[in-house]
Amino acid sequence: MNVQLARAVLSCFLIAFFTVAVGARQSQEQQQPSLEDTTKWLTEKLPSLAGWVQGEKSSKIDSVEFHGCTLTYRDTFTSTIGFISTISIPMANIDPDVKVGARSPRYQCILKTITGRSNTIKVETAGVAGGRISRDTRSGLGDSLTSRIEIDFSDEATAERFAKAFARLATLCAAKKEPF
Repeated sequence: MNVQLARAVLSCFLIAFFTVAVGARQSQEQQQPSLEDTTKWLTEKLPSLAGWVQGEKSSKIDSVEFHGCTLTYRDTFTSTIGFISTISIPMANIDPDVKVGARSPRYQCILKTITGRSNTIKVETAGVAGGRISRDTRSGLGDSLTSRIEIDFSDEATAERFAKAFARLATLCAAKKEPF
C-alpha cells in the first residue's frame, strides 16, 4: 500500500511540476515583444539614436521603414565628401546572433546574412565629390558590402539594446511562414 501511495504522490508532483514549467515557458514567450512591437520600436528609435559625430564627419539615419520583414533605412554620411545610402535588408535572411563591435569612436550592430541563404541586401549610394554626383547599387551573393551591414551608435549600451532588437526581429521574421 505504501508503494501505491508513493507512486500517487510522485505522479501528482510530476503533473504539478510540468504544469508550472510549461506555464512559465508560455508566460516568458508572451512577454517577448511581438513583430509589430519590435518594428515600431526600431522605426521610432533608430533615427534618434543611430549615428555618430567625430569632428566634421558624421553619419545619421534619416528615415526607417518596414515592408513586412524588410527593413529599409537611409543613412547620410557627411565629411569632405557626402553621400546618402539607402539600405534594404530582408530580416529573415539575417543571422539572429547579432554582434556588437567597436571601432573608435563608435560601436556597431553587425548584421550578417545567414550562410547559404539568398543574399538580398540591397545598398544604393549617391554621393557628391568634387562637384560630381556618383551613384552605385549593390546587391547579390558574394558581395562583401551586401553580406554584412554595420549600423553605428555613439555608445556601447545603445548598440547592445539595438542588437537585442535586431536579433528578436531576425528570429521573428525567420519563423514567419508564408500563408500559401
